[in-house]
Amino acid sequence: LSMSGKSVFFKTLFFFFLLAFLIPFTIAVTMEETGHMSNGPSFDLVEHNGYLYTGEGSEIRVYDVSTPEKVAQLNWISGVPHSSVGRLDTRYFVNDLSADDHYLYITTEGRFIIADISTPASPLILSSVENSFDASRYAMYATEIRGNYAYLSLQGKGIMVIDITNRAAPNVIRTVGLAGNNA
Repeated sequence: LSMSGKSVFFKTLFFFFLLAFLIPFTIAVTMEETGHMSNGPSFDLVEHNGYLYTGEGSEIRVYDVSTPEKVAQLNWISGVPHSSVGRLDTRYFVNDLSADDHYLYITTEGRFIIADISTPASPLILSSVENSFDASRYAMYATEIRGNYAYLSLQGKGIMVIDITNRAAPNVIRTVGLAGNNA
Protein backbone atom coordinates (compact mmCIF):
# COMPACT_ATOMS: atom_id res chain seq x y z
CA LEU A 1 0.00 0.00 0.00
CA SER A 2 1.15 3.53 -0.70
CA MET A 3 1.46 6.07 2.09
CA SER A 4 -1.91 7.66 1.25
CA GLY A 5 -3.52 4.18 1.03
CA LYS A 6 -2.19 3.27 4.49
CA SER A 7 -3.52 6.55 5.85
CA VAL A 8 -7.01 5.88 4.48
CA PHE A 9 -6.86 2.28 5.77
CA PHE A 10 -5.89 3.35 9.30
CA LYS A 11 -8.45 6.18 9.36
CA THR A 12 -11.17 3.74 8.28
CA LEU A 13 -10.00 1.18 10.84
CA PHE A 14 -9.97 3.86 13.56
CA PHE A 15 -13.48 5.00 12.56
CA PHE A 16 -14.90 1.44 12.83
CA PHE A 17 -13.06 0.87 16.11
CA LEU A 18 -14.51 4.09 17.50
CA LEU A 19 -17.98 3.15 16.21
CA ALA A 20 -17.77 -0.33 17.76
CA PHE A 21 -16.63 1.19 21.04
CA LEU A 22 -19.29 3.93 21.26
CA ILE A 23 -22.40 2.10 20.02
CA PRO A 24 -22.83 -0.06 23.15
CA PHE A 25 -22.66 3.04 25.30
CA THR A 26 -25.19 5.03 23.31
CA ILE A 27 -27.86 2.31 23.46
CA ALA A 28 -28.35 2.39 27.21
CA VAL A 29 -31.64 1.68 28.93
CA THR A 30 -32.51 3.45 32.14
CA MET A 31 -34.23 1.25 34.72
CA GLU A 32 -35.72 2.57 37.91
CA GLU A 33 -36.43 0.40 40.93
CA THR A 34 -39.88 1.11 42.29
CA GLY A 35 -39.46 -0.96 45.44
CA HIS A 36 -39.67 -4.54 46.58
CA MET A 37 -42.59 -6.95 46.57
CA SER A 38 -43.38 -7.44 50.23
CA ASN A 39 -45.31 -10.71 50.47
CA GLY A 40 -42.37 -13.02 49.83
CA PRO A 41 -40.28 -14.11 46.89
CA SER A 42 -41.65 -13.67 43.41
CA PHE A 43 -40.81 -16.50 41.03
CA ASP A 44 -43.12 -15.71 38.13
CA LEU A 45 -45.54 -13.26 36.60
CA VAL A 46 -47.75 -13.11 33.54
CA GLU A 47 -49.54 -10.28 31.74
CA HIS A 48 -52.99 -11.02 30.34
CA ASN A 49 -55.52 -8.57 28.86
CA GLY A 50 -53.98 -5.51 30.51
CA TYR A 51 -53.49 -7.07 33.96
CA LEU A 52 -50.25 -8.25 35.50
CA TYR A 53 -50.58 -11.34 37.71
CA THR A 54 -47.63 -11.83 40.06
CA GLY A 55 -46.85 -14.71 42.37
CA GLU A 56 -45.71 -13.04 45.59
CA GLY A 57 -44.94 -15.68 48.18
CA SER A 58 -48.12 -17.70 48.55
CA GLU A 59 -50.32 -14.98 47.10
CA ILE A 60 -51.31 -13.87 43.61
CA ARG A 61 -51.57 -10.11 43.26
CA VAL A 62 -53.24 -8.46 40.29
CA TYR A 63 -52.09 -5.10 38.90
CA ASP A 64 -53.76 -3.01 36.22
CA VAL A 65 -51.13 -2.32 33.54
CA SER A 66 -53.55 -1.44 30.75
CA THR A 67 -52.09 2.03 30.12
CA PRO A 68 -48.69 3.70 30.53
CA GLU A 69 -50.24 5.86 33.29
CA LYS A 70 -51.29 2.74 35.25
CA VAL A 71 -47.81 1.23 34.85
CA ALA A 72 -46.31 4.48 36.19
CA GLN A 73 -48.49 4.15 39.32
CA LEU A 74 -47.15 0.70 40.25
CA ASN A 75 -45.27 0.59 43.54
CA TRP A 76 -43.95 -2.09 45.80
CA ILE A 77 -42.38 0.13 48.43
CA SER A 78 -42.74 -1.07 52.01
CA GLY A 79 -45.19 1.02 54.00
CA VAL A 80 -46.87 2.46 50.91
CA PRO A 81 -50.33 1.19 49.93
CA HIS A 82 -49.98 -1.35 47.15
CA SER A 83 -51.41 -0.58 43.77
CA SER A 84 -52.81 -4.09 43.34
CA VAL A 85 -56.45 -4.35 42.31
CA GLY A 86 -56.92 -7.97 43.38
CA ARG A 87 -55.46 -10.80 45.46
CA LEU A 88 -55.73 -14.56 45.79
CA ASP A 89 -54.22 -16.80 48.52
CA THR A 90 -52.76 -20.10 47.25
CA ARG A 91 -51.47 -21.62 50.58
CA TYR A 92 -48.10 -22.52 48.99
CA PHE A 93 -45.30 -20.55 47.33
CA VAL A 94 -46.16 -19.74 43.73
CA ASN A 95 -43.62 -21.13 41.25
CA ASP A 96 -45.23 -20.64 37.83
CA LEU A 97 -48.07 -18.73 36.18
CA SER A 98 -49.73 -18.80 32.77
CA ALA A 99 -53.03 -17.49 31.47
CA ASP A 100 -55.51 -17.96 28.64
CA ASP A 101 -59.07 -16.83 27.96
CA HIS A 102 -60.58 -16.40 31.44
CA TYR A 103 -58.22 -18.68 33.36
CA LEU A 104 -55.03 -18.28 35.33
CA TYR A 105 -52.99 -21.46 35.81
CA ILE A 106 -51.01 -21.38 39.04
CA THR A 107 -48.35 -23.90 39.94
CA THR A 108 -47.36 -23.87 43.59
CA GLU A 109 -45.11 -26.21 45.51
CA GLY A 110 -48.11 -28.16 46.77
CA ARG A 111 -50.86 -27.87 44.19
CA PHE A 112 -51.85 -26.88 40.67
CA ILE A 113 -54.67 -24.31 40.65
CA ILE A 114 -57.04 -23.11 37.96
CA ALA A 115 -58.45 -19.68 38.80
CA ASP A 116 -61.26 -17.83 37.08
CA ILE A 117 -59.98 -14.36 36.13
CA SER A 118 -62.99 -13.17 34.15
CA THR A 119 -63.18 -10.44 36.81
CA PRO A 120 -59.48 -9.59 37.35
CA ALA A 121 -60.08 -7.69 40.60
CA SER A 122 -61.73 -10.79 42.10
CA PRO A 123 -59.89 -13.90 40.96
CA LEU A 124 -61.53 -17.10 42.21
CA ILE A 125 -60.11 -20.58 42.61
CA LEU A 126 -62.17 -22.74 40.29
CA SER A 127 -60.36 -26.03 40.95
CA SER A 128 -57.07 -27.54 42.03
CA VAL A 129 -55.03 -30.72 41.98
CA GLU A 130 -53.06 -31.48 45.12
CA ASN A 131 -49.48 -32.68 44.86
CA SER A 132 -49.79 -36.39 45.69
CA PHE A 133 -46.10 -36.52 46.66
CA ASP A 134 -44.34 -34.92 49.62
CA ALA A 135 -44.29 -31.27 48.48
CA SER A 136 -41.22 -30.46 50.59
CA ARG A 137 -39.23 -33.08 48.63
CA TYR A 138 -41.07 -33.17 45.29
CA ALA A 139 -42.30 -29.65 44.67
CA MET A 140 -44.31 -28.73 41.58
CA TYR A 141 -42.42 -26.20 39.50
CA ALA A 142 -43.03 -25.22 35.90
CA THR A 143 -46.19 -25.77 33.88
CA GLU A 144 -46.81 -25.81 30.17
CA ILE A 145 -50.42 -25.48 28.99
CA ARG A 146 -51.15 -26.95 25.56
CA GLY A 147 -54.75 -27.23 24.48
CA ASN A 148 -56.61 -29.28 27.08
CA TYR A 149 -53.51 -30.54 28.86
CA ALA A 150 -51.27 -29.15 31.59
CA TYR A 151 -47.77 -30.58 31.88
CA LEU A 152 -46.24 -29.98 35.33
CA SER A 153 -42.64 -30.63 36.30
CA LEU A 154 -42.22 -32.37 39.64
CA GLN A 155 -38.81 -32.02 41.24
CA GLY A 156 -37.29 -35.47 41.60
CA LYS A 157 -40.31 -37.26 40.11
CA GLY A 158 -40.73 -36.23 36.48
CA ILE A 159 -43.79 -34.82 34.73
CA MET A 160 -47.44 -34.87 35.77
CA VAL A 161 -49.96 -34.75 32.90
CA ILE A 162 -53.36 -33.24 33.76
CA ASP A 163 -56.43 -33.17 31.52
CA ILE A 164 -57.96 -29.69 31.93
CA THR A 165 -60.78 -30.10 29.39
CA ASN A 166 -63.23 -29.45 32.25
CA ARG A 167 -61.54 -26.53 34.08
CA ALA A 168 -63.78 -27.12 37.10
CA ALA A 169 -62.64 -30.75 37.44
CA PRO A 170 -59.09 -31.33 36.17
CA ASN A 171 -58.00 -34.96 36.04
CA VAL A 172 -54.47 -36.34 36.51
CA ILE A 173 -53.81 -38.69 33.62
CA ARG A 174 -50.38 -39.90 34.67
CA THR A 175 -47.00 -39.11 36.11
CA VAL A 176 -44.05 -39.84 33.85
CA GLY A 177 -40.67 -40.50 35.44
CA LEU A 178 -37.67 -38.99 33.67
CA ALA A 179 -34.08 -40.15 33.58
CA GLY A 180 -31.80 -38.72 36.22
CA ASN A 181 -32.69 -37.83 39.79
CA ASN A 182 -36.23 -39.21 39.73
CA ALA A 183 -37.74 -41.87 41.99
